[in-house]
Amino acid sequence: MSTSVAYLIGIRVSGRKLGGILTRYPEILGMRVGRVIKPFVDYLGSLGLPKLAVERLVEKKPHILGSVWKSKCCPTWLL
Repeated sequence: MSTSVAYLIGIRVSGRKLGGILTRYPEILGMRVGRVIKPFVDYLGSLGLPKLAVERLVEKKPHILGSVWKSKCCPTWLL
């Protein structure tokens, strides 16, 4: 299992939906957890989003993990 899939399971993204997520957005398999996925999830948490909302966001809109969020909304100290 890739580390990105393990991390998504760790933040409680539904295992039943994970196959569909990876089918729609297979680039997740190549993403680095420590440099891409985890900082984004942490950033959403710092905005006050509950963990359940972050899970649902990743389930419904997985492409958000690969968006250009760093240059648009992420504080520079996270980069």
